[in-house]
Amino acid sequence: MKDLCQITVYILLGIQLAGAVTSVNAQTIRPGSGRNRIRMAQDYERRGHYDAALKIYKELYDVVPKNQVYYEGVKRNMLRLKRFDQLKQIVQAQIRLTDGVKYHADLGQVLYQDGDREGAMRLWQGLLSRFADQKAAYTYVANAMISNRLYDEAIDVYLNGRHHFDSDGVFVFELANLYVIRLKLKEATQEYLKQLAKNPNQFSYVESRLVNYTKDPDQARQVVAVLQEYLSKHKESFLGRKLLANLYLRMQDFDGALRQFKLLEGQKAIRQKQKDVSGQHLYFFAEKALNAKKFAYAEDAYELILENYPKSPYRPRALFGLALAKQQRGKPTEALQRFQQVLQIDDKSSWAREALFHIGDIYFKDLFEIDKALDTYNLLLNRYPREKKTPETLFRIGDCYAAKGDLGNAEYAFKRAVAAAVPKSPYIDQGRFKMAYLQFLQAEYDSALTSLNKITQELDSPNVDQSFVNDAFELSFLIEENQADSSGALAAYAEARKLRMQHRDQEAIAALKHIILAFPQAEIVDETLVELGNIEAERGEYLAAIDYFKTLLTEHGESVYNAQAQKRIAEIYETGLGDNDKAFAAYENVLINYPGSLYVEEVRRKLRELQTTRLNN
Repeated sequence: MKDLCQITVYILLGIQLAGAVTSVNAQTIRPGSGRNRIRMAQDYERRGHYDAALKIYKELYDVVPKNQVYYEGVKRNMLRLKRFDQLKQIVQAQIRLTDGVKYHADLGQVLYQDGDREGAMRLWQGLLSRFADQKAAYTYVANAMISNRLYDEAIDVYLNGRHHFDSDGVFVFELANLYVIRLKLKEATQEYLKQLAKNPNQFSYVESRLVNYTKDPDQARQVVAVLQEYLSKHKESFLGRKLLANLYLRMQDFDGALRQFKLLEGQKAIRQKQKDVSGQHLYFFAEKALNAKKFAYAEDAYELILENYPKSPYRPRALFGLALAKQQRGKPTEALQRFQQVLQIDDKSSWAREALFHIGDIYFKDLFEIDKALDTYNLLLNRYPREKKTPETLFRIGDCYAAKGDLGNAEYAFKRAVAAAVPKSPYIDQGRFKMAYLQFLQAEYDSALTSLNKITQELDSPNVDQSFVNDAFELSFLIEENQADSSGALAAYAEARKLRMQHRDQEAIAALKHIILAFPQAEIVDETLVELGNIEAERGEYLAAIDYFKTLLTEHGESVYNAQAQKRIAEIYETGLGDNDKAFAAYENVLINYPGSLYVEEVRRKLRELQTTRLNN
C-alpha cells in the first residue's frame, strides 16, 4: 500500500509539472552531461540570463527531482524571476516526498517574497514548534529569514534555539555572523570569545573573523573595549590576550601592543615553567615593529628578550634585530657593538654575514671611517667569497674609493661587481649607473650618456629589472639639458656633488650657493636647490631645508622636481620636526598639485598612516 501511495505521488507530480518538461530524456541523463549543463547554467546566472539558466536547471530537475543542486538552481532562479506559484508547487511536491524541514522553510521564503509576510512568519513559527528538537530546523528557518534580510528575526530564532537546548555553545558562529551584519560588534566578539574558550584550536579562524570587522578604526576601538572588558574578568586567557595584542598591532598602536605582548610572554613562561627558553612573542612583536619602522618599540622588545631570557633560541636574532633598530635610530656606536656581539656568538651563521655587512655600512655611512669600512667589506669578501651579497659588497667598496676621491679604484670595484652578478641581475644596471655617475663627475658627458642609454634602452624589455631606469633617465636629463651650456654650470654642479660624496658638506653648500649666484638663469638651478635642501635636511637644519624646497616651488613653478620638493617638505615636517598636522597638509598638497606624479601611491599610504596616528591619539 505504501509503495502504491508513493507511485501515486510521483504520478501527480508529473501531471503538475508536465507543462514545464522539455525535450530531455525522462529516464536518464548521460554520464557527464549533467555536470556540463550545470556549468552552462551557472555561466548564464553569472551573466544575468536567468531564464536560460532556469530552463537548464528545470530540465535536469524534472529527471532527478531529488538532486539538491538541480532543486536549488530551480528555486534560486524562479525566485529571481518571481515565478512564485510555479515554485510553490515544486516546493510542496518536495514536502510531500520527504516532509523535510528544509522544504517547509523554503516554502516560507517563497510566501514571504510573494508578499505574504504573515503567512511566511506563521509557517516558520509553526515549523519551529513542530521540529523544536531538531537543530537543523533553526538553521533552515534562520537562513530563509536571512535571505530576506530579516536579520533581527534570524537572531531571535537562534537565541530561542539556544534557550530551548539550554546551551550557550550552540549557534555560536551563526549568531556571531549575524551580529556583525547588524554591527553589534560587542555581541559578535563575545560569541567568538565564548567559542575560543571551548575550542582553542579555532584561534586562527576566530582571529580572521575579527580582522574582517576591525578594519575601520572606530570598529576596531569598539572591539578593543570588548577584549579589555573580557580580560579584566579572565586575566589568564592567553588567546584572548593574543587577540588584543594582534589587534593593537593592526591598529598601529605599538604602545598597547607591547604591553600585551609583555603579558603574553609572562603567561607563556608561567604555563611552561621554562622562563629561560621564552621570548617568542616579544620577538614576534619586535619584528613587526622593525618592519613598520617603529624602531624605538623594536629596540625595547629586543632588549627585553636579551635581558630576561638569556637561554632563548631567539637570542641571536634578537641581538641582530636590536643592532638594526639602533642603527636606524641613529645610534651607530651602540649598533656597532651589538653587531660585533653577533659575530662573537657564531661567525659562520647567516646572521654573522649580515652583521659584518652592516658593520661596514656603519663605518662608511654613519661614522665615515672609510678605511675601516674598506677593511670590513674586504674581510666579508675574503670570508664569504661567493655569496649573494658579493656584488653589493663590491659596490660598497667602489663607493668607499669614490668617497676618497680615488675614482680609478672605484670604477674597478664597480666592474668587478658587474662581473660577479648573474645575467639579467639588477646589479648589472646598478653597475652601469655607478660607472656613468663617475663619468659625469669627471665631465665625461658623452661616455656617461652612452652608459645610461644601455639602461634606458631596455625599458620595455620583458624580464629586465627596472630599478635604475628612473635614476638613469634623471641623470641623462640633467646632462642633456645642461651639457650645451657654455657657462660651466654643469661642471660646477658636478664638482659640488663630488664634494658632497666626500662628506665635505660645508664646501659643497658653498659651491651650490655659488651656482645660484653665478648662473641664476641656468637650467641646473632646480637641481641645485633640491641638493641644498637635501644636505640641510641631513644636517638637521630642517627649516633651512624647507626654505630651499619652497624657493624651488615659488620661483620655478614648472620644474620637474616640484612634486619631489613638496614631498620632501612633508617628510621633514613628519620625521624631522615631528609636526604631523603640517606633514599631513604638505602630503595633501602633493596629491592636489601633482596628481600625476610618481609619488602619489606612496603619499596616499603616508596620509593613511598619519590619519591612523591621529585617531589613535
